[in-house]
Amino acid sequence: FEVTDGVYQIRNLDLSNMTIIEGKEGITVVDPLVSAETAKAGMDLYFKNRGNKPVVAIIYTHSHVDHYGGVRGVVDEADVKSGKVKVYAPAGFMEAAVAENIMAGNVMSRRASYMYGNLLKPDASGQVGAGLGTTTSAGTVTLIAPTNIIDKDGQKEVIDGLTYDFMLAPGSEAPSEMLWFIEEKKLIEAAEDVTHTLHNTYSLRGAKIREPLPWSKYINEAIVRWGDKAEIIMAQHHWPTWGNENVVGLLKSQRDLYRYINDQTLRMANEGLTRDEIAANFKLPDSLAKTWANRGYYGSISHDVKATYVLYLGWFDGNPATLDELPPEEAAKKFVEYMGGADAILQKAKADFDQGNYRWVAQVVSKVVFADPNNQNAR
Repeated sequence: FEVTDGVYQIRNLDLSNMTIIEGKEGITVVDPLVSAETAKAGMDLYFKNRGNKPVVAIIYTHSHVDHYGGVRGVVDEADVKSGKVKVYAPAGFMEAAVAENIMAGNVMSRRASYMYGNLLKPDASGQVGAGLGTTTSAGTVTLIAPTNIIDKDGQKEVIDGLTYDFMLAPGSEAPSEMLWFIEEKKLIEAAEDVTHTLHNTYSLRGAKIREPLPWSKYINEAIVRWGDKAEIIMAQHHWPTWGNENVVGLLKSQRDLYRYINDQTLRMANEGLTRDEIAANFKLPDSLAKTWANRGYYGSISHDVKATYVLYLGWFDGNPATLDELPPEEAAKKFVEYMGGADAILQKAKADFDQGNYRWVAQVVSKVVFADPNNQNAR
């Protein structure tokens, strides 16, 4: 897909986009997808349509695996070590990538399969997409360490003849992240801080909670720095936005979205509501809710405000009964016993299901599943 003259994106091959920027001597590749196989397929598609050009630089926008995992499908590490190809990344990139994808990698990978549903059949009642993109690829995840670290906010670099004005955004959508403005293209690269969805302030696969307050401040800083001259904004998911008025409008709407989640979660907590009560009663104003880019195609208001509550106040809900609960299987067996057995629960659950009480049915029948994982009717 052409973003503007000399800037192209590979979309829908993976969860993320891969951006290819044509320069004076060759091409700069931004965020080479999840796996080497999909990244190579993306490069082959680009070369087929635009001709072969040497890769002179790689840029990682941030430390999540879908933004670097396919790098060895794009370049050979020998070319990086020789200095032929430079690899740019924000400060703290390697530390964050290792902490998330190695130290917690096993459990996070297992949880991701539930979150993305990538083992479900792709149809209307199964997998219909992952919100940020199609779904995660299942190929070979790789990494080449950066050679050039962007460690100063406002740092400018000329990469293959184009001027990049970098803005560091640590602790926004990722622990290590950066945005930039390409002066010659009048283009903002928003990494993953401004997309066409309400994002996660907490990823259900498991990750450190993301702080909505600094996130909103980084977006505001982008408006201050580049809002009067940007004609295009693109990110490493979804599609670009063109025209200054539309660009600034998107930035303002996403800024206000994350600030509202932060401020109103705290207001409701200070008024005495618990985490789950806040999630049940939280509503966006129409000025935010009616903007397509603020809708919950990936994140949701419910789990984002819960995350913000935990960010400030921790997991304890104030009820002493939850301080030392029985583990799920043991508790589930007692619940089922108290409620008259699995058959009685399922009979009532069927009636509730027929009336559309799906949230309650999922909640109560999960007790049966934990008490007896082999109960296929409950599952």
